[in-house]
Amino acid sequence: MTTIKSVQERRRGQYHFWTYYNNLCALQNTCPIPAIKAHLKKYVLNCHADRIRLLDWNPLIDTLKINKSLRGAAFRSFWRKKSENVEVNSTTFNVRGLKGCLLVTECLNSLELRGIHLMLEDIETLSKGLANNRTLQHISLEYCQVKDEGVEALCIGLKNSLCISSVNVSGCLLTWKGAAALARVISHQAAIRHAETWKESLRYRWPNLDSMPGLRRITACINPQIGDKGACCLADVLTDDLWLKALDLQNCGITNEGAKRFESVLHINTNLTIIDLRMNELINSPQLEAIMQQIAANTVRQDCSNLKWMKLLEIEDASQFSTISKPSNNCSIHNETGLNIEDNKRLKDAFKLKKQHKITSSGAFDHCNLRHKVREIDTEVEDPQDTNLQKAQKILHKYRRQLRKEIAAREKAEMRLREVQRENKRLYNYIQDTSNTPLISQPVKEVALDNENLLSNIEDSLEKFHNFLDTLQNK
Repeated sequence: MTTIKSVQERRRGQYHFWTYYNNLCALQNTCPIPAIKAHLKKYVLNCHADRIRLLDWNPLIDTLKINKSLRGAAFRSFWRKKSENVEVNSTTFNVRGLKGCLLVTECLNSLELRGIHLMLEDIETLSKGLANNRTLQHISLEYCQVKDEGVEALCIGLKNSLCISSVNVSGCLLTWKGAAALARVISHQAAIRHAETWKESLRYRWPNLDSMPGLRRITACINPQIGDKGACCLADVLTDDLWLKALDLQNCGITNEGAKRFESVLHINTNLTIIDLRMNELINSPQLEAIMQQIAANTVRQDCSNLKWMKLLEIEDASQFSTISKPSNNCSIHNETGLNIEDNKRLKDAFKLKKQHKITSSGAFDHCNLRHKVREIDTEVEDPQDTNLQKAQKILHKYRRQLRKEIAAREKAEMRLREVQRENKRLYNYIQDTSNTPLISQPVKEVALDNENLLSNIEDSLEKFHNFLDTLQNK
């Protein structure tokens, strides 16, 4: 493979992506892709993988392998059901380039792979890069179909990487085994954090739980085979966890049994502010409404401005996702809702399961009615879609901050009031005791005589002292 041999040019290429990429394209007789330059001013690499030829991957991956300046990298594949577009898989996409970037980068904080079919060996390579990286905060393997084995290999790197705060494995064909692997990551990181909490609590200090690194959000939507068994695995771990804030499980085949487990978890763990169980057809509306009410209660005394609800995946018919979708311009993690062919088959199976259980329209999940009710309970629980809701949410955050301050001031005032009441009670008891004991009054004449005797004694002692001084001087 043709590469740039000059050490100085390679060092400059670590911080100038486009220049180094152009030079590699010239050496390898390929044409630079103009779409790659679109977001490089923001230090973001956003590629539509379907439009990159096999020969064009080599200079791109070689440039990415040594780069230290990118803050975000996204490779998305949107392919149709027909065979006119070539599916991007591990033979065309070199994961070793990403591993090299993760090992040398100084500011990469977001990595998104969408619709790229990765083999188990590729996930293991990527996991090794995650274990040695200290800057990445978000990783997404949305619709990569890595299955349970791939998620288990990914979790090996996630256990040892405390810098990653959010993971997205939506549409990856996970079952309850994949959910159990994610639960083990939560448990492992909780054990590490408990040790750090013990260290910070020494010398009567109060540990700051929000400042500790680790996972804060897990997204595993559109995995219908997770079911209640996988939901129970996650619920058991979240009962004792104090750090995970959001869990997204839309369209995961969860029934009322799994929803009840999450409701009991929300009563115990008040740090959880988002558990998204929408689009699970086997959960009835009252059960989901009870969960939303408990979530609203948990978010009253917490600052949840950094956590937002995902866009509702309104899936009415699986066939509408067979066409190609437009790629997004940014590197956000919850923008696309496309599905591939295998996911369409799973959705059809889900609809058949719905008919087998004879779920009527009256017992099905009513999203619009629920969203209206939850908006009345707490506006923050809803997904902010329009500008009016965002303005209302800002005002709500402002009043919540004021409410927290008022609550703290009221607690201090009540504490001071209790102290004053205790002091008043002590003084009252003292006055009562003193009033019960009679004072022994002495006559005025006896007091005067005592004072005269005291003065005469003082004069005699002073006179003796002066006589002693005179005898000392004479000697």
